[in-house]
Amino acid sequence: MSEQTDTNPEEAVDTVEQVSEQPDTSANTEAAKYRRKLREAEAERDQATMQRDALARSIAEGYLPANVPARLFWEKNTNVTEILGKDGGVDKAKVEAAAKQLVDEYGLKPAAGRLIVEADGKHANVRSDDTTSWASVVRGPNRDI
Repeated sequence: MSEQTDTNPEEAVDTVEQVSEQPDTSANTEAAKYRRKLREAEAERDQATMQRDALARSIAEGYLPANVPARLFWEKNTNVTEILGKDGGVDKAKVEAAAKQLVDEYGLKPAAGRLIVEADGKHANVRSDDTTSWASVVRGPNRDI
């Protein structure tokens, strides 16, 4: 004789539905943990990208000729990655090429050379002798303390 269990098929269906309605908390918790790690990694990536861009801009501005304003350069070259080399550093040749293009496009004149004053330091009223000191500079000419 076999034992029969008194189970109603409708009750079995209800049990299955109850189990499926309850979320699997361990899987949700694990998924939330990975989403949180992903957001943290994305924030770190964005921060590193901003720092790289700021450093690249600073380096590129150092490569600009004196007659190309940095503001104009960045207005026309908004994407920093366009001036980066294969190694990720600022490519001086790319910056110079972009600057030359701006010079040609806007007709920017080269910066004037150093101003040379022929009589620099040779003024008749200025004397340099070994007795000059800070006290005599503060005191002024022909004054006794």
